[in-house]
Order: sequence, then structure tokens, then C-alpha cells
Amino acid sequence: MSPSRLDPAQIPEVLEALQVKSALNGFDPTVVGTIPLRIHTTQSDLDVVCEVDNSEEFERMLHHHTETIRDSTSNGGSCSEAQAW
Repeated sequence: MSPSRLDPAQIPEVLEALQVKSALNGFDPTVVGTIPLRIHTTQSDLDVVCEVDNSEEFERMLHHHTETIRDSTSNGGSCSEAQAW
């Protein structure tokens, strides 16, 4: 789905498909930017801000999460659900 056609109501589904919701669970994630404001274009991305008290812990979690996604796609896994967004 093109970002320009993404309905803000679909944001939770997108975050779930990318496993972002579970990864950021302890960091009070909030979606911000053009999509929730309904002023997005095809060049827009999905912006998520978090509350971080321990930047080292947050950085480790991000690294682990991105490596997990990278490994699952490079070992024959599929991110087709996430890529559809």
C-alpha cells in the first residue's frame, strides 16, 4: 500500500506487521508526523517517538530488533506483510 493511501487507522496494523509495537512496548511509543495528520505524500514515512530514560538500553533493543528482521528476511523469511505497507 502506498503511504499516500495509508489511512491513519491502519497505523496499528502496520506497526504490528513490522513488530515495532512489541519492540517499543517499554518506551511509550507515539506515532507522529504527516500520516496521523493526514497530510502525507508518497514520500512520507511513519515516524515514531519514544520516551527513553536509558539510551544504551534503547540502542541495544533497536539493534537487536533490526538484526532480527534482517536475519528473518535474509534466511528465506518474508516481510511481505510489512512491505505491502
